[in-house]
Amino acid sequence: MQILGDGNCIYVSGCGRGNVVLNNYLHDVDSTNVNANIRCDDDQHETLIRMNVIHRCCGEGFISKGKNDIVNNFVVDLKSRTTAGLPCEHQRGYLVLPYHSPKDSVIERNVFLAREKGQKLLYEGTQHAPPRTARFRDTRADNNLYFNTADPEWGAKHLGAQRPFGVEQHSLSADPQFVDPEVGDFRFASDSPARRLGIEPIDVSQAGPRR
Repeated sequence: MQILGDGNCIYVSGCGRGNVVLNNYLHDVDSTNVNANIRCDDDQHETLIRMNVIHRCCGEGFISKGKNDIVNNFVVDLKSRTTAGLPCEHQRGYLVLPYHSPKDSVIERNVFLAREKGQKLLYEGTQHAPPRTARFRDTRADNNLYFNTADPEWGAKHLGAQRPFGVEQHSLSADPQFVDPEVGDFRFASDSPARRLGIEPIDVSQAGPRR
């Protein structure tokens, strides 16, 4: 994706229901035209995205078009357009719902951690008429953790906007207190708020295919 566009690290499209994207470590992707790191495209439904880590990557965190479950994943320090001089072209958000209703999608126990002011958290394709309208409030979202080291209100603004619609009732805006994410240690400190939300730590040394 240094020249071509619209590519992704993991892409799921037109492959039926019941697929699982499990236990992947996507990191240090400097591809300037990458779209999303994990993408369910084109009316893709009933995909489970679980126990994945996205760290220091260009592009967006997740794109989901349809009813797909995003459970216990970490999206950490997405690269902005200006990070290290890289022209990362796609920055609609850490979580992108462009179109097709995500109704009843489970979005729970995820960690979204940013380090730059101005990073977008959520994109909703509400400009489309039903059933293509994509609203976060139609998901089953809760027990997520949001934090931006450069913008203390980042997570709180999101929660304040969503809670009146009945979602994110137990989610928190707080530092997840990873042990050392810079070296891939995504365990939690003993007093991490992630533990209270039931978020499981992810051991990236075990990521990828296993025989």
